[in-house]
Amino acid sequence: MDLKKQLGKRIREIRVKKGLKQAELAEMVGIDPKHQSCVENGRNFPSANLLENYAQKLNLQLSDLLLLTEYNSKEDIQEEIIRMVKSADEETTKLLYRVVTAIII
Repeated sequence: MDLKKQLGKRIREIRVKKGLKQAELAEMVGIDPKHQSCVENGRNFPSANLLENYAQKLNLQLSDLLLLTEYNSKEDIQEEIIRMVKSADEETTKLLYRVVTAIII
């Protein structure tokens, strides 16, 4: 899947999770609803300014908006978690331990 399609899919996914219609998000970020549709369908690539508007209006960090990694299986997710934990510093690792323990136990 190319970058435009991945980004469009990500924006649509976030919009749907937030309970917004395409026209509502388009109005929030100041674009035409047709342009919003083209962005979500991967036909148009949003400008840097538009990406910043999406992040701001959706209450996200820009990096969260651009998180395009898709995981297809439990094993993929586990491998990514292990990779992140291995690269974390000691303080972050301890915090992760507390969070995971609180969720799982």
